[in-house]
Amino acid sequence: MLNIFVQYSAVYFDEGTHFTWTMVEYLMSRLRSAARVDAYMKISCNPDPKSWIREFIEKDYLDVDGYPKLDQDGVVRWYVRDSGDLIWADTKSELLRTYPDLVPTSFCWISATIEDNPILLKQEKGYKARLLSLNPIDKARLLYGNWFVEPEGQSYMDRKFF
Repeated sequence: MLNIFVQYSAVYFDEGTHFTWTMVEYLMSRLRSAARVDAYMKISCNPDPKSWIREFIEKDYLDVDGYPKLDQDGVVRWYVRDSGDLIWADTKSELLRTYPDLVPTSFCWISATIEDNPILLKQEKGYKARLLSLNPIDKARLLYGNWFVEPEGQSYMDRKFF
């Protein structure tokens, strides 16, 4: 009998805010293989104040106004899941002292804006102009990377665009 199982050495998400934490965490459980590299996951996204990603980055990677703390870009943090709660620490060894039976997972946040993609700016000359012409909420999110801004008193679907 053929034993078939799913394993990945890498998983990539584009627009990670469109996925739930449950989906992402399940695929993390599939990160295993005989490859000669450590298994890993990378997620790209645009800011969404209602996303699980905001919960991951808010405390350590965002300032009080919702913009990325640039001095924290690339800083690795570690977490374990204990009884459903995520417990964070600055080092893996710190978590292992308190939770010796759990396996810490690393997490790293790197912010970016359109200015970090000069090739796109050169190839798609009108893209930045289109971002600049957005309504103030979407411009703050998509052009400047704000994770907190939302329309007051209305949902996204209720907003008037014209």
